[in-house]
Amino acid sequence: MTIRHLNIFVCVYREKGITAAAKKLYMAQPAVSQVIKDMERYYNVPLFDRISRKLYPTAQGQKLYRYAVDILSRCDNMEEAMRQETSNDVCIGTSITIGSHMLPGYVKRIKETYPHFNIGVRINSSETVEKMLTENVIDFGLIEGQVHSQNIHSEKFAVDRLVIICPPEHKITGLKKVTLSTLTEYPLLLREPGSGAREIFDYAMHIRGLSYEPAWESVSTQALVNGVKNGLGISVLPEKMVEEDVGKKNVSVVAVNEKSFLREYHIITHKHKHLSNAANSVIELIKAVENGTEPGSFTSLAANYNR
Repeated sequence: MTIRHLNIFVCVYREKGITAAAKKLYMAQPAVSQVIKDMERYYNVPLFDRISRKLYPTAQGQKLYRYAVDILSRCDNMEEAMRQETSNDVCIGTSITIGSHMLPGYVKRIKETYPHFNIGVRINSSETVEKMLTENVIDFGLIEGQVHSQNIHSEKFAVDRLVIICPPEHKITGLKKVTLSTLTEYPLLLREPGSGAREIFDYAMHIRGLSYEPAWESVSTQALVNGVKNGLGISVLPEKMVEEDVGKKNVSVVAVNEKSFLREYHIITHKHKHLSNAANSVIELIKAVENGTEPGSFTSLAANYNR
């Protein structure tokens, strides 16, 4: 079994077919097909089910994919580590909340400190950011909530909380006591499954045995806020993302005694990925900015990078 075999297998898995993988790899379709057959013969297990001319990975195929991605990532890291490090490119993956409200400030501070760094950004759900990290698409991630892969290291760097927002003068604001069960009586406008905010809300409802069906699900926080402003329902969103609308009295915040609504933001890195000096410097700078500390130790590093 060679690295070439694993690369071809991973491509077939991601492209969900021999033809698409062959085209992407600039290989003949029979050659790609033969590699998959050789691997199945080698491991003596089917890696894909072939149904109606489509490929569906088997349980063993899924297991091999996870190992293959990890092995190929380590090979990439080996190649990078064996070369002299000269790149100042850093690719950051962030959740939508962090990317919309926190990252612009971080990037501005990074550019001020390290003007020669090239900062790439990928903004998506926390779940997708974690996937991008395991597939070596980004250098590190900034997400909400907890990670789900044992190959990822997570470190808290900030704290926020979820708040319930409703239209001004909504009848829920007049209640003496608002509980999570109260929320099920109104249309709920929520973030999409897989987002950090949704995971926290789902967990809080689950441990109380409460079920609900969202009226809306959206990756856009602003769409949810606008829905609330127009009286279409209530929403549960990160406090940082609704501060402006609350200040303008476009929406009202409903007080709920819910400790599980407190949440943490995490910096995530792959345990087996070699981080460049540039990536490590960016991580330390973000932590310093969030902690409100003066990053004086960065001065000499910045001087070296900016020469």
